Amino acid sequence: RRPVVTGPQPDQNYAPPPSYASVVNNTKATAPRDTVSFTINGTPRTVDASTATTLTLAFYLREHERLTGTKLSCREGGCGACVVLISRPGDAERRPVNACLRLLAQCDGCAVTTVEGLGTAATPSPVQAAIAAYDATQCGFCTSGAVTTVEG
Repeated sequence: RRPVVTGPQPDQNYAPPPSYASVVNNTKATAPRDTVSFTINGTPRTVDASTATTLTLAFYLREHERLTGTKLSCREGGCGACVVLISRPGDAERRPVNACLRLLAQCDGCAVTTVEGLGTAATPSPVQAAIAAYDATQCGFCTSGAVTTVEG
């Protein structure tokens, strides 16, 4: 006998994906804009909206900004090597997000902080200093994502 399935059926709670306009503008449904603006480690950036809807934040950081502390490994959000901190407009709280899963267009108006923005070799963040002091790395590939997550 087949088991009886209870609970909601797959299509009962289906919500359609957001339109490109809502992704670009971080709002419900508004007219699309030509550009997406955000900051990376405090530096303002503006990107063409058509480009922003096709690139992930991780790819943009590595290939366009040359901020290679954000790693691309599993590309499905499981390993954490791509974690950056994002604060939304009007929200001071920085939240860790997987940059490999976030479209650049979803960052419109946001402040993005990468591991490079947390500290430097001369003035590391408290978490970076503790990791260095206690040799708390293995191969080091995912360390930047772990540091960013803890800092968030």
